[in-house]
Amino acid sequence: MRGTVASMDIENHRVTVAKQSTEQEPEIVGYDYLMFVVDSMTNLDGVAGVREHAYSLNRSGTRSIEDLRTLLPVLNDSNGRRVVAGGGPTGVEAAAEFAESHPGMRVTLTTHGDVVPLFPGKPREHVMKRLSELEVEVRPHTKVTRVVAATLSAEGVGDLPVDASLWCGGFSAPPLARQSGLTVNDRGQVLVDATTRSISHPVAALAR
Repeated sequence: MRGTVASMDIENHRVTVAKQSTEQEPEIVGYDYLMFVVDSMTNLDGVAGVREHAYSLNRSGTRSIEDLRTLLPVLNDSNGRRVVAGGGPTGVEAAAEFAESHPGMRVTLTTHGDVVPLFPGKPREHVMKRLSELEVEVRPHTKVTRVVAATLSAEGVGDLPVDASLWCGGFSAPPLARQSGLTVNDRGQVLVDATTRSISHPVAALAR
């Protein structure tokens, strides 16, 4: 079934699915067991101007990944300047993909700490070597403080000129789990036991 889960009724074992076309009525689907496997969302709060001026990997909303796809060929043809903010695996993968698929772009990767901080040693060395081969400019220990239409400001660096920026500076869980009554932590992630079952709803009854 192609659509978006609009809500979950955990107590009555029903999921409401909104269809892609607005002309189609949402469909209510009953279930015996529910596997909750949703994507994370880019956190667009915390730095001034990110929500208004930076693109994200979110699939909906303004400046989403869908909007970015249409812009990339234009930046490639015009030798545009592309800044990826975030040195984790997602930011690194995005910067490398941009540089490899659109060699006409000038790609910069900024991160407030080290690149891929959870993978020091040889994994990081491999990542840095590959980014260098792709001519990605890497700016570690560069904390972004503000994003506007044509510049990205960072502590100790000043303003970096940019034609488009991609924000990968942090991710959060979508609000669906919390709204549905599942027990979550302060980041909205579902709390589970050792077998990855929800601690608040570990046993599923038959659908009503």
